[in-house]
Amino acid sequence: MDNIHKIGAWLHLSDACNLSCSYCYLPHEPITMKIEVARGAIDKLFEMAIKYKSKEIDIKYAGGEPFYAFDTIIEIDSYAKELANRYGIKYNGRIITNGTMLSANKIDLIEQANLSLTISIDGLGEYNNQRLYTNKKSTIEDIIDNIELCLSKGFYPTINIVVGEYNIDGLPDFTKWLLEKNLKFAFSLVRNHQYSQEFIALEEQKIIDGLLKTFEMIEANLPSYPLVHLIADKINPLFAHNKTCGAGENYLVFNPKGEISKCHMELNKSVSNYLSLDPISDIKKDTKFVKSFDIDTIDECKVCDIRYFCTAGCPIETHQQTGFYNRKSPNCNIYKSIYDELLKLEALRLITY
Repeated sequence: MDNIHKIGAWLHLSDACNLSCSYCYLPHEPITMKIEVARGAIDKLFEMAIKYKSKEIDIKYAGGEPFYAFDTIIEIDSYAKELANRYGIKYNGRIITNGTMLSANKIDLIEQANLSLTISIDGLGEYNNQRLYTNKKSTIEDIIDNIELCLSKGFYPTINIVVGEYNIDGLPDFTKWLLEKNLKFAFSLVRNHQYSQEFIALEEQKIIDGLLKTFEMIEANLPSYPLVHLIADKINPLFAHNKTCGAGENYLVFNPKGEISKCHMELNKSVSNYLSLDPISDIKKDTKFVKSFDIDTIDECKVCDIRYFCTAGCPIETHQQTGFYNRKSPNCNIYKSIYDELLKLEALRLITY
């Protein structure tokens, strides 16, 4: 049995959501994880960490909108900290939210718990129109107000931006705004799914041109911290590696019923549950659903110079468009077109700071 240095987990605490995002990959059923299931999931994660001699556990508290289960987050985060102290295992907790349900009290509780916070927003004004309330009203003012509320308390969330044709033109100005606010951020290319309300195409050249303009904006406003591994979808140019993610190995996704899948974008494809003796063994044995393949096993990528930094991108997106997980990314041309500029950005940052 191989040791696993770090275990990652996604706790899908509630599938309910107050938004109706056009590209969302969830059915948004009105179900929320019961506290006994949440505690059972935490128990299982630490049990697996002990069994596989893991030194660290990363947990993302997500949904849907996880603030529908905010009390549960605070309770099980405290429980996870208790187990971490007991067993000498490092624990990191992060909440992923749409940012509309924040309040001063919730921010205080999040900060007191030393939880990280990620807010999803795609741009300013109309560039956030893929993320509307269920009644189709705009969310942008509420999200911006809540980001400003965080900042007024000295609390800095991370911003996650889903990039597509609908917001690429506004990305440079939005990026400048984020840098001026000293907010860290990440870009993910939009992915289509069976629950997406409409198919959203990625016009390659438009996305490439928009990303390059955004990189120019970053170059003119260089932060002191590295960010090139955050702004290129699944590319990480900071170090060589063989796999994109931990799907099929050390990443467990718990749905509200406690069933376990290998990726949060395949939440309906469970291969285990929190009562299993060894869910990590279960996900490794499964051959039907998503797996992050070693880049050296993907024939189309073997001659590519950036294969150990791209690692063929997201296997879910590849499967959606090709029917296979172990093929080169459908975003391959985008990755190749921006790679050199990513290296340039990091080199300039290192020279500057």
